Amino acid sequence: MSSVEVSFILSVYNAQNYLRECLVSIQRQSYENFEVICIDDGSTDRSQDVLQEFCELDHRFKLYKQDNKGLVYSLNKAIRLSRGRYIARIDADDICFEDRILRQLEQLNKTNAAVCSSFAKTIDGNGRVHKISIKPFSRFFEVKSDEEIGSCLLFDNPIIHPTVMIDREKTGEFIYPNVKHSEDLSLWHDLKSQGLLFTIIKEPLIYYRLHTESVSSVNSSEQKRNAYFLFLEYIENKAILSPAFKGLLLGALGCYFFGRSYKGFFSGLFSVLKFVLFLIFNNKTARRPLFFMAIKSCFSIFKG
Repeated sequence: MSSVEVSFILSVYNAQNYLRECLVSIQRQSYENFEVICIDDGSTDRSQDVLQEFCELDHRFKLYKQDNKGLVYSLNKAIRLSRGRYIARIDADDICFEDRILRQLEQLNKTNAAVCSSFAKTIDGNGRVHKISIKPFSRFFEVKSDEEIGSCLLFDNPIIHPTVMIDREKTGEFIYPNVKHSEDLSLWHDLKSQGLLFTIIKEPLIYYRLHTESVSSVNSSEQKRNAYFLFLEYIENKAILSPAFKGLLLGALGCYFFGRSYKGFFSGLFSVLKFVLFLIFNNKTARRPLFFMAIKSCFSIFKG
């Protein structure tokens, strides 16, 4: 690694409306030993002009242009081009708090973890801050520990992707798996399967923008489907789980993800109820997150 400590990786595609705010927030970080690897993924708006402007004014910003190849390809290209020990993610429509890098470096050093995420404040397309923050949580409650993250990854993604910082000295060289719209979840599975520690800063370190053009809004159905199959694969590979436990969890997952259809209603619901009973009496670590997952499954079905 070089003397650069932190590498932000940023994939940009037609983000001219929000990009400048994002870049300014990185430029104003209280910790200054960083670089920003900007991949312009074939933008057809003025995004490239904005990126070029920052690169000319600040040597820490580096622009690489390409035809449109998608987010996963762009992120992996940025990782290959980066020089820092730490990889920090941010999306082109989000905004970093001034002390984000410093806080995450302190947390990683204090906990000896490989991956650090945080809470986030949400804003809308016009930059208005929402009253409620989002947290690394599993739909119902805050995830507080590495152990709970491991449990939640059996059925959910408790990590807010653009808040993440990864220590390459602990993970070794890595790339995002080519799973469209769920590349982050697939990477968390890979890293957790290696026994690496995750840590969470229980305060917001970014403004996370929610708007109709965001990837998660536009591609929610495909993201949900891909995530479901990733969970299946992850569960199948967890040798510590007994076959009976895996069967119950898979049944609950099916009910959870696709329960809005009446097909398989009774079998799915029965699997969920059996699974809840199993958790109550046998598995303390996963009991709380998976119990709430099961309850949500039932409500999703009844709402239709």
